[in-house]
Amino acid sequence: MKKVSFLLASIRCAVQAFSQSFTAFSPDPSGFPSVSAAFYAVGADGQPIQGLTASNFTVTEDGTPRTVTGVTCPGPRTADSISSVLAIDISSSMQSGGPRINFAKTAANQWIDLMPLGRSECAITSFNHLSNINQDFTTTRNALQSAVNALTPSGGTNYNEAFLNEYTGALRVAANGSRKRIVVFLTDGVPSVATNTSDIINYANSNNITIYCITLGMATPADLRQIASSTGGEYFENVNALGELQSLYA
Repeated sequence: MKKVSFLLASIRCAVQAFSQSFTAFSPDPSGFPSVSAAFYAVGADGQPIQGLTASNFTVTEDGTPRTVTGVTCPGPRTADSISSVLAIDISSSMQSGGPRINFAKTAANQWIDLMPLGRSECAITSFNHLSNINQDFTTTRNALQSAVNALTPSGGTNYNEAFLNEYTGALRVAANGSRKRIVVFLTDGVPSVATNTSDIINYANSNNITIYCITLGMATPADLRQIASSTGGEYFENVNALGELQSLYA
């Protein structure tokens, strides 16, 4: 993760053309008139772009150029050993907007390709109004990608099933991870029943699980924002382009 500081009230960021994809998130106006935000900049090879400086950025506020006061890009480091669960929405709406299920599959396969499997492990779950374990924790790349590629959308949306189902919920799977436990939760819809937000947060924190939430084509619902922030994760909203989604999975 990198930090960039701006002198403006609201931000729109554009990195120069050599970046394949660029995503800004978590704007922090607490130091106004200086505003900071995190960003990911990923090159054509799928790797983070290093050595960015303020001269590589333009920032505008309602069309008015603003001054970029500083950019900090941490150097490369050895990736943590993790137990990651990719929880993927397979409700009927994922068949639209691209279709979005193709975006989800491409990004998940990228995650699997880039993971140092053997040192890290991964599992695949999916959900609509029910939930499924498509592949339990493994270090076998082909098994994970076969599970992802077989996903087919249908049905509605239920976050409680997705996270908390006693046998197939993403958190129940993640709790068995032997490394640093992470859930990457991707959805393009809101549930038809109220989300048990406190139960999800309590279970995640009791089992040292960090949750990252990604919403395609919509703002992140308040319950997912709370789940991400309360478990040490992040949320990413209004993701509409494949490159934007891939940058989050890089």
